Order: sequence, then structure tokens, then C-alpha cells
Amino acid sequence: MPPVVSDKYKQEKKAAILKSAFECFAEKGFQVATIDDIVAHSKISKGAIYNYFSSKDDIYLELMNQHTNENISNLKVELEKLSCTKDKLDYIFQLYSQLNEQPQFANSTRVHIEFWLYSTRKEDLRDLMLDRYEMYKTLFNTILVEGIKKGEISSSVHTDEIAQIFWGLIDGISLHYSMLLDKYPYKQVYNEMKELIYTKLDMK
Repeated sequence: MPPVVSDKYKQEKKAAILKSAFECFAEKGFQVATIDDIVAHSKISKGAIYNYFSSKDDIYLELMNQHTNENISNLKVELEKLSCTKDKLDYIFQLYSQLNEQPQFANSTRVHIEFWLYSTRKEDLRDLMLDRYEMYKTLFNTILVEGIKKGEISSSVHTDEIAQIFWGLIDGISLHYSMLLDKYPYKQVYNEMKELIYTKLDMK
């Protein structure tokens, strides 16, 4: 009879696999890193890893989903504390303008962009990535729609397009920083982007 394994043990083992996987992806790149690399890094057997994840794709999706769900949840909590549209937008801009201060930000961006491109060749993964994108787009779009209803943003604004521009610029800035690091004027670029978007929104 196999030993009984507690839920806490399972959670800790799964977390250890995910941590090692991310570090392997960051060091070698998603497509180059292998399950064997994760085994060597984590000191967890391949069989044990496959008890938790069916593939390398599955491991990355878990990493991404954890990050997305936590990030969206935290954003919603903080945004609900604010009533003014400009305050909500200021909060988001301030938050993302400080991401480069996180130690793993550049590595995380490289891994995410690589997986995003990889997913375009696999329809099931592409759909999952689009669902994730839709969550972020909807979050920003909702702020703008509420701003129009309150009369704080011009009613002529195409909110969905502005939301897509915002996240497109976020991804672009993050990618450039991950390549150029301290040679890239991260915060200055964010400030310019903020001014451009606020001008387009015709904030009142």
C-alpha cells in the first residue's frame, strides 16, 4: 500500500517543481530547457514531476495562470478602493512603471514572450494565451468605460482600442527592457506613454 501523502506535501512539491522550472526556463529559454533540466535543478525525479504535470507546456501554463490570477485579483482589490478614474489609471501606471525593480522581471519577460510566440503555432495554447490577454484587456477597458459614464473621460474615446494599445505598449516596453536592461530608459518611457494616453483620453 503506497504511503499517504498530505495536501501540504503535494503543494510544496508542486511549488518546488514550478520554481525550478521557471529558473530553467529563464536560464536556457523555454524551448531549449527540458524536463531533464528541471529534474537536475529540482532534484525531483522525472516520474514525480509527471505526477503533477503532463508536459513542459503544462508546467509553464501553471506558472502563467498562477501569476495572472494573483495579479488580476490584486489589481481588482486595489482598484476597488479608488473611485476616480484618473486615480485608478494613475495606480496602474505607477505599478507597471516599477516592475523593472523586481529581480526576476527581465527573465520573466523573456520567458513569457518566448512562450507567447511558441503558442501561436499550437492552437490550444494560442486560445489559452488569448484568454489571458482578454482578462487584462477587459480590466483596463472597464476602467475607461466607467470613466465615460462618470463624465471623467471623453465619450468619443474608443475604449477597447485604447486598452489594446496600453497592453501592447506594456509588452513592448517590457521586451525592450529585457534586452537592453539598464541601457533602456524604462521609467522615462513609461512617463511619456502615460502622457500620450492621457492626452488621447481627454481626461477631465
